[in-house]
Amino acid sequence: FKIGMLSTATFAAALMLCPEQAICFLYSKDYLPGKSVFLLYNFVEMMKFANVTIVISAVGKTKMLMAISAITMAGNLIVSVLLYQWFGFAGPAIGTLIITGLTVITLFILSARILKTSFSKLIDITFLIGYTVKAGISAAAALALKLLLLEGRAHQIIVLFAVSGTYCLAMLLLNMKQS
Repeated sequence: FKIGMLSTATFAAALMLCPEQAICFLYSKDYLPGKSVFLLYNFVEMMKFANVTIVISAVGKTKMLMAISAITMAGNLIVSVLLYQWFGFAGPAIGTLIITGLTVITLFILSARILKTSFSKLIDITFLIGYTVKAGISAAAALALKLLLLEGRAHQIIVLFAVSGTYCLAMLLLNMKQS
């Protein structure tokens, strides 16, 4: 859980601080109208840090994982089609976010049962709160830098790497004891 937070969630958050620059760097400016979808899928990636399938796999319940995967895929298809009709282009991304969240919660509950513990004991709430506070501080510093760079008309790639790099470096330094 902690390793996932410190890696996947940190990098996804770093990209979310400068989505326009990331989209232009990774794709092209033609994709900027899809910024909301880019952000939603980054939230999906942030939630995937909580991948606890290893517990279920370790006890040999791979059929259960396959069933959960099949249900997740079917649920995502249905929800995405419905939400596309309601929200348009962003609907499938919203659907994926919802289904991923429900899947992560389900996997946590099943893992807690397998380990004969409570859901709350699987999550180190002190770490989670501390991580969130540190992420907020790091994001504030990175966004202040972004403002300065944009005001100075820095190239978009410089903005992307400076802001994302500052955020990641700050998170590394603030979470050094956790790694």
